[in-house]
Amino acid sequence: MSDIQVDASQVEELRKKLARWAKVAPEEVKLALMRAGRLVENEAKDKHFRGYKMPRGEGHPTNAWLKVRTDRLRSSIATEVKAFSSGQFSARVGTTVGYGRKHELGLEGMPERPFLRPSLEKKRPEVFEEIRKAFMKAYGK
Repeated sequence: MSDIQVDASQVEELRKKLARWAKVAPEEVKLALMRAGRLVENEAKDKHFRGYKMPRGEGHPTNAWLKVRTDRLRSSIATEVKAFSSGQFSARVGTTVGYGRKHELGLEGMPERPFLRPSLEKKRPEVFEEIRKAFMKAYGK
């Protein structure tokens, strides 16, 4: 699965809160992270893949489309949540198709065609809200 690293001032604070919360309510954490990941997953699938129309990255003509069907790449996007014995969790949204990383990052001479990063940026407020709502539901705080 391809990982996308995102730096944000809120992420470290959220990670610490989730680590404390995970020791008390691991199932709620897993479900909240899965729902949050699915928001990003669905945004990528619905907004970035339209048959042959997968737009190229910044600086390319707006009519420059991928010339192959994107069904396999679209259907390979998935959310994965892992729980560790240390009480920490890992949530990833990515693809199992090798060329997905090439499209996302523009590797091996291929122009960048990001689909996960824009989806994460667009859904970031909803991701944090999903986690907050689950915390409120579990603890009422």
